[in-house]
Amino acid sequence: MSGKRRLAAALLCLAALAAPAGAESPASLKARRAAAAAALKAHQQQEAAAMLHRKAVAAKAAALAAQQARAAAALRGLEEQTAADAAQLAQLFAQRDAAARRLDAAQAGLERLLPVIQRLAAAPGTTLLAAPLSPREAVAGIAILQGLAGELAARAAEVKTESAQLALAIAAAQTAQERLTAAVAAQQAAEAKLAAQIGLARADEQQAADRAVAEAA
Repeated sequence: MSGKRRLAAALLCLAALAAPAGAESPASLKARRAAAAAALKAHQQQEAAAMLHRKAVAAKAAALAAQQARAAAALRGLEEQTAADAAQLAQLFAQRDAAARRLDAAQAGLERLLPVIQRLAAAPGTTLLAAPLSPREAVAGIAILQGLAGELAARAAEVKTESAQLALAIAAAQTAQERLTAAVAAQQAAEAKLAAQIGLARADEQQAADRAVAEAA
């Protein structure tokens, strides 16, 4: 029997009890009154329980929705951080490539000067005599060559140090990016789980509403 029908039966019973008792015995009248009161109390308890259930379901759905909003915000933050880290990593790769080009240029310059420097070191007199220069110009040229070679060597060493630092920064950035990618995947899984829970809560809420309508019919 639906809630409305039970309530109607209880009210009819109470109305009958309010009518003159006639030849009904006191015990029978007392029993009918007790039955009517019990039916009314049961209806009230059922209505109260249904109300509490609806409130609990609604509160759960609201809490899950708020949790989903926070999870979505966290996911957006992780995705933005991932994009920023990807841009930083791309910049580090560009710096590494530029450093490699500078190192290649410095090493190429050294390679061009190396044969002359080696000849000067092995046979300075013969090398100077073979050059169409005055002795003063030859000595000045040697000094320039040695200075240029030293500058190129120092530049190559600086670039190598920079390249090593960039390699460390790239490795750290790649590790951070891997962690962020894993965090994004975990957050997406958590958000999907929350969405499923919200779907179940909404289905429960709809079922409770359907039951309330059916009982009121």
